[in-house]
Amino acid sequence: LSSTIPSSLGLLSSLQYLSMHYNQLSSTIPSEFSLTNLITIDLSFNQLTGTIPCFIFTSSPNIQSVVLSNNCFQGSLPDCMCEANNLQTLVLSGLTSSSKCSIGMFYNNNIRMNYHAITGDLPSCLFNMPNLISFYADGNGIKSLLPNFNSSQLVNVSLSYNQLKGSIPESWLLHSF
Repeated sequence: LSSTIPSSLGLLSSLQYLSMHYNQLSSTIPSEFSLTNLITIDLSFNQLTGTIPCFIFTSSPNIQSVVLSNNCFQGSLPDCMCEANNLQTLVLSGLTSSSKCSIGMFYNNNIRMNYHAITGDLPSCLFNMPNLISFYADGNGIKSLLPNFNSSQLVNVSLSYNQLKGSIPESWLLHSF
């Protein structure tokens, strides 16, 4: 597919699984794209732009898996992600690293580094979500302190290739991964 995401997809009210990864989808995710029964969405490896929309996390109370990696998103990680109480897997790696938004990229020993990083802090609520098992946000250039950790379910975390600062909070050291 080489196009935008059709807003008519929002009419598929019974849709539970949507995978449109590895296409050439561009533009923003349309606001009509509020699928109330969605459990899994994978829009990775496209050329989607704009900010990460809250309705992906808030319109379906059953959402369990969100994969938005390797696109051309900008801005910060929204706190509204934490409203998805049933979320188990959140993959936000390389949010600005699609090959089509690589103007600000260079290669150094085969590691992609991006000048246009995701801004803002890691939402602290992500590390307190009751059902989150896996969180991947590597390769975003996030400049943030690590928030305290208070989740008994979270066992997979990848925050490599960011610009995290400060020390590792004791709550992380006490957690058994």
